[in-house]
Formats: sequence, structure tokens, C-alpha cells
Amino acid sequence: LDTMQNRIKLFNAFEGLLERPILQAELERKQQVLIEQYHKDIADVQASFEKHRASVDACTDDAPIYSNLPPVAGAIYWVRSLRSRLRDPMVKVIYFNHLVREVPESFEKVQKIFEVVAEKL
Repeated sequence: LDTMQNRIKLFNAFEGLLERPILQAELERKQQVLIEQYHKDIADVQASFEKHRASVDACTDDAPIYSNLPPVAGAIYWVRSLRSRLRDPMVKVIYFNHLVREVPESFEKVQKIFEVVAEKL
């Protein structure tokens, strides 16, 4: 489970069980790891956006867009996929914070970074 998306899939599989006290206690212990992983994913998305933005704007061959899409549609699809990679896990992290009934300081920092990066996209 080295990516945030895989962790979210695992939690989705047991979503109904997460309200049990024993599993909530385990979620509390794993919450910091989850937030750290999400912070890493945000940094990866931001780095990818900054690295490839010029090549997407210039429509070069090494731009990370599908070759069967027109340049503008490919750029839009690329940015939307980056936004989705940020937004989808954020909803779950907020839900897990609600289940635990406690918001760690590190989450507030990650939430601010999320807002800045989402605004750039």
C-alpha cells in the first residue's frame, strides 16, 4: 500500500466497519501515516505540474498528454486528472478525521497546501 489511492481503496472495502470502536482506534493510529502519504502525493502532483507545464503549453512530444487527443483537450484532461488525484483522497481524509473526531495539526498544514496547489491547477 504505497500510494494514497491504494490506501483509500482498502478503506473503501471496509467502509461500513470503520464506525466500530476497535477499528476507529486503529484508524487513529494510522491517521498520521495517511496524512503524511497524502502530503507526499500533493507534493508529487505539484512537482509533476511544474515539471510538465511548459511542455504541455508548448505542445511538445514529451508532454504528458494522450497522443490521440488534440493539444487543448489533452492539456485539459491532464490538469483534470491531476485535480482528481488531489481532490478524491481529500474527501476521504476529511471523512476519516470526522470518524476519529480529532483533527491533527499536520492535517491543517496539508489542507492549506492542498488549497494552494488546487488553486494553481
